[in-house]
Amino acid sequence: MWHQRIKDKFKNSRKRGDRDQPQVVKRLAASSATPSGKSAVKNVWGLVHFLPERSAADSDDTIQQFIKQLQRQSQLKKDKRDQELITSRMDSTFADRRQEIVVKNKSVASIKVTYPILFNEQEITREFMRLSERSLGDFTNGVKKYSDRLICLKSARGKLSELATECMEMARTSEPPIK
Repeated sequence: MWHQRIKDKFKNSRKRGDRDQPQVVKRLAASSATPSGKSAVKNVWGLVHFLPERSAADSDDTIQQFIKQLQRQSQLKKDKRDQELITSRMDSTFADRRQEIVVKNKSVASIKVTYPILFNEQEITREFMRLSERSLGDFTNGVKKYSDRLICLKSARGKLSELATECMEMARTSEPPIK
């Protein structure tokens, strides 16, 4: 009980001390400058919110033509599909797909209707490469490498902070994946 009170006391003193920091003052000024009724826009980072720019050579009309070509290719048998055409069209429409997923929050079903070719194994691995610039094999190897330890950590009955610290230490001591 007294441990929690001491933690709260120090947490509150840190909050009070941070009020004078320039970063905090700037953030508070920006949030109070927004008109009431509108919330401040958060900066979103990470791979989940990745939005690449569309190529200057591609217009809305060409993208729609590419989508129609991809839909026609998906109706063909696998051995009759033009893989080079599919890859180039999927690369060209990548920015639009990301817009639909991140900004418009389209469902998986609607993405599947628009890009049916995306839902086969080869295209999933290529899409992962477009998104992360790493192969899916590197990712799965990393998951396999640490899966036993992660399961062990999950089943452990320790504090969450201790588990997070141990995971971070594991990540720091491991060597980077080979490309």
